[in-house]
Amino acid sequence: MKQLQQAIKAEFRKIFTVRSTYVVAAIAIAIVAFFTFYVEGFKSTGPYNNPGMLAGEATSAVTAVGGIIAIVGVLLFTHEYRYNTIMYTLISTRRRSNIVIAKIVAVSAFALFLGLIISLLAPLLTALALQLRGVDLVHQVFSPLDLLWRCLFTAWGFSMIALMFSMLLRHQVASIVALFILPSTVEPLLGTLLKNNASYLPYNALVAVLSEQRISHVAGAVTVLVWLTVGFIAAWQLLLRRDAN
Repeated sequence: MKQLQQAIKAEFRKIFTVRSTYVVAAIAIAIVAFFTFYVEGFKSTGPYNNPGMLAGEATSAVTAVGGIIAIVGVLLFTHEYRYNTIMYTLISTRRRSNIVIAKIVAVSAFALFLGLIISLLAPLLTALALQLRGVDLVHQVFSPLDLLWRCLFTAWGFSMIALMFSMLLRHQVASIVALFILPSTVEPLLGTLLKNNASYLPYNALVAVLSEQRISHVAGAVTVLVWLTVGFIAAWQLLLRRDAN
C-alpha cells in the first residue's frame, strides 16, 4: 500500500510539474470560454425558448474539448518512453500493477477536476452573456446531478481511453493520432459495417452518455467501462511481459 501511495504521488508530480499540463488546461478553458460566452452568448441569434439550452451548452463543451483534456493522459505515459525515463518508474515499485493504478488515479483526478470546471463554466458564461444582452431565457429544466455525472464521466472517459491507447501503443505521435482519428474516421467507417452495433464502439458509447441515442446513458457508460477494463488489463500484461527486464 505504501508503494502504491508513493507511485500515485509520483504521477501527480509528473502531471503538475510539466508545462504542457497547464497549456492543455488553458487551451481547453479558452475554447470553452470563447464559444459559450461570445459565440453562444453575445453573437447568438436564438431561439431562446429551449428549456434545455444551458444543459446543452455543458454537454457540448465537454464533447468539444474532451479530446484536448485527454492529451495530458497521453503525455503522462509516452513522455517516459520518449525521454527514456520509464526505467525509473519501473524500478521504483516492485509491482507493475501499482504503475497502472497510479497513472489511472492521477489522470482521473486531473480529468474530473478540469471536466467539472468546464461543465460549470459553459452554462454560466452563456447565461451571463445573454443576461448582459438583456435576453431572457425560458425556465431551464434539467436534473443537475444527472447532467453532472454524465459530463464528468465523459471527460473522464476521453482521458482514460487516451491513457489506455498510449499504454498499448507506447508511441507519442501514434497515440495522439489514435486519439483524434479513431472517433472521427475509424469508428464512422466501422459503423457502416456494424450498423446498430456500432453504438457499442468505445467513442460512440461515450457520446451516448451525453446524448442518448440507440443506447441509454447508463448502457453507454457500462460499455465504456468494459472497453477500459479489457484495455488496461492488456496494458498491464504488456508491462509485466514486454518490460520484464
